[in-house]
Amino acid sequence: MIIKVGATQIDLYDSIKELPVNRYQKFQEYSLIDSGIGTTILEVDAHFSKLDGYLVVKDIDSAIQERKNMHKNFFYMFLNANITSYSFCCLVKLVDGKPLELKEEEFDKLLDDLNSKKVSFGELEEAVEELKKKYMAR
Repeated sequence: MIIKVGATQIDLYDSIKELPVNRYQKFQEYSLIDSGIGTTILEVDAHFSKLDGYLVVKDIDSAIQERKNMHKNFFYMFLNANITSYSFCCLVKLVDGKPLELKEEEFDKLLDDLNSKKVSFGELEEAVEELKKKYMAR
C-alpha cells in the first residue's frame, strides 16, 4: 500500500506476514502498550480504578501488576510518546524509496516530517485501520 503526502511517498508492508521478525515483534509490543497499558491521563484513571478493585478483593498479585502497568503508563505519558504512531511506523517499509530503520529516533523524524506537512493523526489512524482490514482479510 502506498500513501502519498505532498511530495512524500510512504510504502507500507502489504501484509503483516511480510514484516521482518524484529519489526513484527516491535509492532506487537507497541500494540500491546497502546491497547493495554496506555499513554494518556484517561488511561491512568482506568488503572487506578482497576487497582482499587483488586485491593478491595485483596488480589494483591493483580494489584501489583496493575501498579506496574500504571507506572509504565505514566512513563510513556511523560515521554510524550505516541505509541499508536509508533505502531504505524512499524508498518512503513520505505519513505521516498529509502528503508525506515526500526528506531524510535527514525520514527520521530518521520512523524515530525509528516507533522510539518500538516498530516493529521486521523489520516495516520485511517491508514492503520485500512491496513488492519487488509491484514485481517488475508
